[in-house]
Amino acid sequence: AFRPTGAAGGIEELIKAGLTVEQVINGGLEASLNLAVAGNLQLAEAAEIASTALNSFKADGLSAADAANILAGAANASATDVQELRYGLSMSSAVASGIGLSFRDTATALATFAQNGLKGSDAGTSLKTMLLNLSPSTEAASEQMAELGLLTAQGTSAIYDANGSIRSMAEIAELLQTKLANLSDG
Repeated sequence: AFRPTGAAGGIEELIKAGLTVEQVINGGLEASLNLAVAGNLQLAEAAEIASTALNSFKADGLSAADAANILAGAANASATDVQELRYGLSMSSAVASGIGLSFRDTATALATFAQNGLKGSDAGTSLKTMLLNLSPSTEAASEQMAELGLLTAQGTSAIYDANGSIRSMAEIAELLQTKLANLSDG
């Protein structure tokens, strides 16, 4: 289904992302091919999307196959596609990875946003904004978060555990649902 020039473009993207030739041969190119088929993309495009994940979420220690599987899984389990996830990641990956959120949680959050009608770069921007606002940056925000029970006794955001690592998106969602349950619409 892919021409030699398409394969060359995919290999080029993977190497530009920092994969070694050995990594490309031992699964990187195959993962990109699978993602291209799953996402109905050109091979170079799929490789570039996987590369974004690998570069943005280096701390996760992902392989190209891991990134491709997470992206394809998120797209298949929701009302979005790999291309829309690409746009969402382009807007949110720097902040998400910067605060320690995993690639899997980031992709899952974008897929969940899509299930609720928010897709592509709009979803990525919304996720980025949400993540930035979960840590108070002003005195007024700190006071409001304290009133809501979203700060620890030490005055830090409760979205981080005792070690300073961000909690999973599932834990954050549960925390917010619990702490905000009694708020009214007005």
